[in-house]
Order: sequence, then structure tokens, then C-alpha cells
Amino acid sequence: SKDDFDKNDLLILKELMKDARKKLSELSKMIGMTLPAAKYRFDNLARRGFLQDYVIQVLPYPPEISDLYEVRLDFGEHRAMIAKENFFKRLPFVLNYSRIKGTNSITTRVYLPRTEVNNLLTLLSALVRGGAIDRFSYMLLDPMTIQAQTFHYKAFDDKSGWHYDNHEYLAALRKLAASLDKAEASPVTFQPSKGLTVTMM
Repeated sequence: SKDDFDKNDLLILKELMKDARKKLSELSKMIGMTLPAAKYRFDNLARRGFLQDYVIQVLPYPPEISDLYEVRLDFGEHRAMIAKENFFKRLPFVLNYSRIKGTNSITTRVYLPRTEVNNLLTLLSALVRGGAIDRFSYMLLDPMTIQAQTFHYKAFDDKSGWHYDNHEYLAALRKLAASLDKAEASPVTFQPSKGLTVTMM
């Protein structure tokens, strides 16, 4: 209910969404409360199910000598994508993957030493030549600048709850999406060379 949830609780949730390792002492300073009061609020949020668990992601190689890529794999048909998913999930350098809705494509996040990037491109090139995938494209990401976006906590009032115009928000999103569509460049696609074959399991 509104009575037992206020903006301070929301601020705690916001900060924990950005960084789940945030210390209680930091949270107490942020909301202007004593440490015991902040702990009480934290425990209450956990008891009510707002806080359940978090996962720390440990990267296997130092960022200074490694690269993080978002790789899109396009398949000729849906059946082919389903058949090859397990192969890509088992690759040791794939951090995570997801299907791209409405397409016969998946996107994978790949993290590996910089010296191994050419081997990755050779593998993907061979998969294209062997017909396992139609094509692929990739983007180089900077892992040190990745940030999480959280909710717009300023639109919450202790007495009246959330107050924002949903229609205005959606209109702004549509306008942004339309501007991105106009400015969108064609994806960079790696053109494979000939001569190497790969057998899919």
C-alpha cells in the first residue's frame, strides 16, 4: 500500500538495481537516515519480495587485453536456428544469447582475449560457407562503460504514487524510434573467404 512504501524505499531499489553491492552506509546517507533505519527499510523490502537475489558476473579475462562483442547470427529459416542454438550456447566464450523476436536470428554476447578475435571471425566465416548460418554482423562494445537503466523515480510521490502521462511517454518513445529508423545505417557484415569447412555437431 501507499502508506508503507515511500520515495526512500524507491530510491533504495533504484540504487540496488544499478549496483546490488551498494553498502547500507551509502544507502543511509543517500536517503538521510541512520544506518539502523536504512537496514530496517532494506529488510522490509526483502521481506515483501522486492529484493530476492542478485548475480555477480565475473569476466574470465582481464578487460585490458580482451574484447566484448555483440554478435548477430542470421539463419535461413526458423528450424535451422532452433537446431543450432545448443551449439552456440555451449561455446565457452559466449556469455549469453537471446533470440531476436520476429526474425530467424539470435544475438550473442561474446567476450574473449583480443588475440582470439581473428579465430572467432574465422569460425563464423566457416559457418557461413558451410551453410550453418546465412550471415553475421557484430559490434565491439566497451565493457567498462556498460550501465544499467532504472525506473524514473522522480515521477513517484509519497501521497499520490506514480504521476506521469503514459501517452506522452509512449509518444516520446515512438518519436525516438522513428528518428533512429531514419538514421539507421546498414549493419556491418563480415564477408567470408573461401576454402575452410566446419562440421556442425
